[in-house]
Amino acid sequence: AILPFLIALLAAIPAKADDLDVDLSKPDVRLDVSFAGSELLLFGAKDLLGDVIVVVRGPEKDTSIRLQERVAGIWVATDEVIFDGAPSYYALASSRPVEELLPADVLAAEKIGTERLGLGIVAKPEGADADTMKAFYAGLIRNMVRKNLYTAETGKIDLVGKQLFRTDLWFPANVSVGDYIVDTYLVTDGKIENKKTT
Repeated sequence: AILPFLIALLAAIPAKADDLDVDLSKPDVRLDVSFAGSELLLFGAKDLLGDVIVVVRGPEKDTSIRLQERVAGIWVATDEVIFDGAPSYYALASSRPVEELLPADVLAAEKIGTERLGLGIVAKPEGADADTMKAFYAGLIRNMVRKNLYTAETGKIDLVGKQLFRTDLWFPANVSVGDYIVDTYLVTDGKIENKKTT
């Protein structure tokens, strides 16, 4: 019953030359004391054959992470790193694995995937080497995944026929208030044919 409704809904979206149309089932979500999370449908239409990647980013903010060490049998927070402008929410969905769709340099430039966020550093321990910084970064990602604020695995985008696509996005109860950016990419033959930012 949902699929015919979706097709009827998407049939109203015109696909123009080199165009990519994207919309959400609910563009505004009210966060109040009763908010327990929300699942939104992202849907769209494309005029070219190809795969689709969707990246959703929440408001950016400086985010700190501390490493813990066991001292005299007690876990103690030790060194701290503050990352510059980390997304407060990050979700990735794709019609196929992103590594199969785009070269590594393009994925890095577009910050597609939590391992490619390209975060700056506000503060770090004196003398911290590259391996230490990787450990802090991995800790940040683990913490955000544990809080359900970053996706642990890439979500699935369903392609419906040649033009239509859809995916479900989950926003947990602990999301930050603010504007969320949705980047939708149409990809063919290892390159981005079109990008729509909502």
